[in-house]
Amino acid sequence: MKYQIKKKTAIFYIGITFLSFLLYNIDHFTLGIETHNEILAHDFQMVEYTGKRGDLRHVNTINIDLPTSNWNISEIDLNFTEIREKNIINEIETVGSSDKSLDKGKNGLAVQMNITEPTTIYSAYIYAEMDIPSITANLTVQIRGYNNITDKPNNTIYGTTLLNISYARNWYIQSFLSPIQLSIGYYYLIINGSELDDQNDPGTYRWYYNDSSLNNPDYTTWTYKSNDWTDKETGKPFLYKLSQQSEKKYYPENINMTAHINGISYNILNNAINGTGNLSIKYLNYSPLENYLNLPITTNTSGIIFNLNYSLSLQNRFFARGSVSISTNSTNTWSITPSITRYYYNYTVGFEMPYNWEEFNVFKNSQNITGTSDVVQIGNYLYILNDSIDNGSNWEITAKSPRITLSSNFPKKVFEPKQKLEFSITPPVSHGNMTFKLIDVFGFEEYIEKKEVTSATTTFSYTFLSNPHKGKWKVCIFWNNKTDAGSLIQEISIKIPFTISPSTLFFIILSIILFSAMSLSSYTTIKKVRKHRHEYRENIYNKYMDILNLNHIIVSEKDSGLNIYSQQFTGKKMDGTLISGFLEAIRSFGIELTASKLQSQTIKLDYKNSKILMSEFKQFRLILIMSETPSLLFLDSINDLSLDIEREFGKYLENFDGELSVFKNIREIIEKHLHVSLINPLRFVKPEKTKIKPNEKMIITRALKSMEEKNMDHFYVATLFSQKGFKVRDAEIIINLLKKQIFQPINL
Repeated sequence: MKYQIKKKTAIFYIGITFLSFLLYNIDHFTLGIETHNEILAHDFQMVEYTGKRGDLRHVNTINIDLPTSNWNISEIDLNFTEIREKNIINEIETVGSSDKSLDKGKNGLAVQMNITEPTTIYSAYIYAEMDIPSITANLTVQIRGYNNITDKPNNTIYGTTLLNISYARNWYIQSFLSPIQLSIGYYYLIINGSELDDQNDPGTYRWYYNDSSLNNPDYTTWTYKSNDWTDKETGKPFLYKLSQQSEKKYYPENINMTAHINGISYNILNNAINGTGNLSIKYLNYSPLENYLNLPITTNTSGIIFNLNYSLSLQNRFFARGSVSISTNSTNTWSITPSITRYYYNYTVGFEMPYNWEEFNVFKNSQNITGTSDVVQIGNYLYILNDSIDNGSNWEITAKSPRITLSSNFPKKVFEPKQKLEFSITPPVSHGNMTFKLIDVFGFEEYIEKKEVTSATTTFSYTFLSNPHKGKWKVCIFWNNKTDAGSLIQEISIKIPFTISPSTLFFIILSIILFSAMSLSSYTTIKKVRKHRHEYRENIYNKYMDILNLNHIIVSEKDSGLNIYSQQFTGKKMDGTLISGFLEAIRSFGIELTASKLQSQTIKLDYKNSKILMSEFKQFRLILIMSETPSLLFLDSINDLSLDIEREFGKYLENFDGELSVFKNIREIIEKHLHVSLINPLRFVKPEKTKIKPNEKMIITRALKSMEEKNMDHFYVATLFSQKGFKVRDAEIIINLLKKQIFQPINL
């Protein structure tokens, strides 16, 4: 009987040992959820439309400013007026060395002017000099009328200005106060010194004239003496020039008026009124490649100027930032966030919608304006119209598209250590981008690789390490271009081969008989070690991922709502007071509904892409804003953090008087529980006595290389991970280096 009991006991222990062996070699259960997502950035092309109107005055070419050199001109409308000759210097007589003086007894000199067409006179130039200035009189230059009977100047004055002259013989400009408009006929240009005192004023002035090689041999001159114009002479005109503009206007077709655009000549057409014309060009599609439009205007008559009223229709293609979120078991979500700057009038922005996108929504400052008069759809174009667009607003366009299932070829799906995984993927089209992720049995990303799709089939490969985790792994493939996206999940297995020799088998059986009890104990220990190892790796992973998802942390005093501490971990600025006030309003609303004001409360709020948590603890509130829902380990850390804050600062919170300096050490407590230094910029401090392990030296080398490549005195933890993805062992080493203060956080 005793023998039978021993035999049964031995058989029991042998069975337990082999069961342990089988349990050790059975495939591990795969952790994690079945859904995987990938968010990929994209630039999306959009079109902006606008019009520009304006006026140009007295020009002979067209220059119009544009917002940038990228704008395309689709239409031009030009209306011309006042087409005439520009202001010219008309040289009447310019050569001569003889002169006549204006002095005592000679109080005026006059020379004939002949106006052959309506003309505007702006100024006159005389070639003269002064010997002695007048001490009693103001001399003037005048344009006077013509006496048809006596040929003398009459008393009609068309324009006058004070005489401008000096001691040197030279040309002197005589500028009239306002332009003088003269019709066709004869006139006289006069130096008027009628105020000179014949007896006492010594003033003497000389006006030179031409008496040979005349331009105008029939022009007459007069001298004013004894209160009358006398001493008429013909063929000796004084030297003068006129700054003038003809009042004659031209039809553009009569002078072959032409605009030149991009090497093409366009004739300007007549309008009904003389001196006006127009040019209208539709479907121009011209880009000047400059931030201005230059249109030369030519005629067969020199010196033509005009006024212009113009209208341009402009359009510009620009790229907006965006992304696509690809899920392995649901539709794709697209997001476009254009930066819109309004230009000129009738400004509109358009986006060409891919044929397979649906559920479009347009948000302005987070408000959905889809379906209003501000957003219209014409064909496959979505337009944001003029009245809704102002500078400084935030815009987002969202849509969904069906998930495309990719074709794959996995020749092998079961692998052993150091074997190579090779497979190929066939996307629906031969362009775009593809991402390969290898997920281990614990749900961690073991390897990541991205490729540009350039052919019908894209291949990937990966060689497993010598000690991979046994069990079910996943291959996740994400493909996308700018209009479509798809995904694929393939499960593969890692097997660890087992071999044994006869002598080893005998030793095992003997060991089983002798140490069966120990075997049973060892099996229990193995299970505990593996469970502990798995929990430890998962905790390290969750701790790092939770910290990466943390955007903002706020500690506020409950009664006053005043923030006693606020720390932000993203580039986008946030108003901590505004956030805590907003959550206080939600909390109060909840209390009114549930009548639970005396109970401890935790509010969880999903808002757009943020997860907002607010916990109350005695005299303070703890508010966290995160990108993703945190793990249970993180929530436990928050409870421990709250207890430490209460223990350290409870007495100050009970008697809070608005003084914030007493809370300056909250930052160290937060670091102790949350390790926020993992997302802060870090610097390397060379240890003097601390011993550095080989694996720590490898991480330090990566940090130094990152700082050298970026030419910075700091680095970020994310730059230390390899392209194969996040490794738990790397995170463990980095946390140890932070504890040793070899890596230290800094404030930029």
